[in-house]
Amino acid sequence: TTCPDLTQVQLSQNNLSELPPEMSILTSLSLLRVSSNKLKSIPSEVLAAATQLQVLDISRNMFVTLPKGNTRSL
Repeated sequence: TTCPDLTQVQLSQNNLSELPPEMSILTSLSLLRVSSNKLKSIPSEVLAAATQLQVLDISRNMFVTLPKGNTRSL
């Protein structure tokens, strides 16, 4: 099943190296916490789809550059 109305996702400290682009179905997402993982990027389609995003926690990952996308209101 899918959860397009999901508003909060907390995946901190899960040793993740990537997020699936399928997360772009989460168009109601207002909070995404993915701190303390091994992420180097976030799929641009995920940020582009999250038009309600207010909180993005990507601290303590392996980013070289900040993700591009819908970060203008953060």
